[in-house]
Amino acid sequence: MHRTLFAAILGLAICGVQARADAPPPSGGFLFTVVPMTWTGFYLGGVGGYGSTHFNMSVPATFASGATPDGSGGVGGVVVGYSHQIGYFVGGLEVDFTAGTLEASKSFPSLVDSSAWNITTNFGTLASLRGRAGVAIGPVLLYGTAGGVWGNAQSDITVMDTGSLVARGVATNNHFGWVAGAGAEIALSPRWVVRGEWLHYEFDSKNYHYTGQDFATVSPAAPFTGDTSVSGPSIDVGRAAIILKF
Repeated sequence: MHRTLFAAILGLAICGVQARADAPPPSGGFLFTVVPMTWTGFYLGGVGGYGSTHFNMSVPATFASGATPDGSGGVGGVVVGYSHQIGYFVGGLEVDFTAGTLEASKSFPSLVDSSAWNITTNFGTLASLRGRAGVAIGPVLLYGTAGGVWGNAQSDITVMDTGSLVARGVATNNHFGWVAGAGAEIALSPRWVVRGEWLHYEFDSKNYHYTGQDFATVSPAAPFTGDTSVSGPSIDVGRAAIILKF
């Protein structure tokens, strides 16, 4: 879905350039002075999109192993940046912050009894600092981007035994890594810009330590602890944005 969104925005950008290039010269006795479009300056925007996440989760040897299925969800947030144009070249820096529901779930049955660990992991917060470089053709900017990224993930675990809740716990972790992608922007006016882009995130591996309550014991509930590890988490996101230039 995110690749379709990016392709649609890029297609509109190319059509806009062709329409401007094919337009006939103005007729009549009037001479119009057009202020050249510039991408130089600060900007602020709102962004939203949809993405998918994939990672492998390892559990204790007493549970059946298995790859965590791909998850998906929406994201939304803000972007802030600065661009500088020299001729056709445009370069700059951008910071973004998004939150959403990029989560994946998996059930790991026990090999020694009738219980199972049901785990849902959500990469709910993402932030990045990226460089951008591209080529401007009138009101259209085509660019590539890359930089560093931080992500916060929360993993919830419920332990079930023959349909009954036995225990519940939660673990959180901060992941760091890199992000790269490409996009296209169309200037609707000197101040308003629309954007479509695709980003790919790669994060480091982390161990998860769950803490919570064990409801199988007599009241009051005893503490519950458990450990897993997440390796090779990656995320792909397609986003659209509306941006105000200053």
